[in-house]
Amino acid sequence: LLPFQPKRWDLRSFITALKFASGVVILVVCEVYWRQYRGFAVGESKDVVAGAPSGPVTVTLDDAPNVYSGWNLLSYILATTATCEGTVKKGFFRILGTALGAFMGWLAIIVCSGSYDSSTAVNLYGLVAWLTVTTGVVAFLNLPTGPAAFFGLNQNSGMVGMYIAMTQALVALEIALGVGERDVITANRVMATVTGVLMAMLVAIIPPQRRGSDVESIKALLRQIEETFASGCRIMLEEGRSGGEDAKKALDDLREDFTDKFQQAKSKIDFLLKDASQLGAAPFFRVDKRLSYEMEALAVTAVYVIMVLEFAAHVAMDDEVKLGEKERDIFEEEMEGVLRRAKNIGKSDGSEEAPKGVDGGDDGADANVDLATFIKHVGSEREEPDLLVNTARFLCDKLEKQELHIAKIEKGL
Repeated sequence: LLPFQPKRWDLRSFITALKFASGVVILVVCEVYWRQYRGFAVGESKDVVAGAPSGPVTVTLDDAPNVYSGWNLLSYILATTATCEGTVKKGFFRILGTALGAFMGWLAIIVCSGSYDSSTAVNLYGLVAWLTVTTGVVAFLNLPTGPAAFFGLNQNSGMVGMYIAMTQALVALEIALGVGERDVITANRVMATVTGVLMAMLVAIIPPQRRGSDVESIKALLRQIEETFASGCRIMLEEGRSGGEDAKKALDDLREDFTDKFQQAKSKIDFLLKDASQLGAAPFFRVDKRLSYEMEALAVTAVYVIMVLEFAAHVAMDDEVKLGEKERDIFEEEMEGVLRRAKNIGKSDGSEEAPKGVDGGDDGADANVDLATFIKHVGSEREEPDLLVNTARFLCDKLEKQELHIAKIEKGL
């Protein structure tokens, strides 16, 4: 139904899905139509393609795919995540875990058969005991300490332990049950996994990349807050002169539209950021933790904007809020100043000092805004128009500071 829903079109998401599907199609086409690839295996074979080089790597003549067919496709699908960072890191841990697990499975067969000869029968009781002990040790080493252990593997490196345990069991059981020769099963499990994972990494790296650590998406979310706030200030100034239903309706419509769009955009960014931030033990594609703090701070700021718009709509309909000509002039002058500031937020290069008067911590914006500072800005015993103006000024300070924080993250400071 996507072609019939223009509002849901997303070119980047479409291209990302197309890239993933292309990887699947390429692997399937190779398995079905490329005879040499379909029969590719590591190990000796009685029938090989004429002219193929002799050695441990062979290409069989059999028209049916070899017994390792499909492992690479499965590895490709399981290694792919929503972001480039997540895919590359998960792929790295999958290759590492598969290689270690395959070696442990290979070693288990030698130990439990009591011989290096691959034709020697395997003691199945000994193999069960080996898998029980080694899987338990691997799980223990990959669990976090304390109560967090009840919630699963360590999210920074847990994939390694999972793939070690899974691959060891698969390799050992396939060899013990006679699916294939020991060395051949071990080598082909690793090779098929590496092939599928490298394809997943390649597809993820090919532009356009979907990165969860993309600061531009967070900046776009901040722009959305700033534009909504500026629009609200403009309505308070222009529509507020006439007051009544028109101002209230305009403010309510703006608030409802902003709430829906902000929630959708934030959910998407949070999902991608979480995917990119997983497996932090990897030595590459590390995500700046301050991005998560900024997302929390943006959520708090958005709530303040919503509260201001709702309060302004209440003031517009409150018959008891009557301003004389002089008070109206003062209110309009103050709101014009706030509106100018709101329009200029985001136009600096991030080199200015942070605005004074808002407590925001060190490098990241504090999601839990200091209540005392807020009351100091807006005034706890002000008349409603003054309260509205001072709250808007407070929001200007907060938005300007968040602009500086995000600019520092973008520059790597």
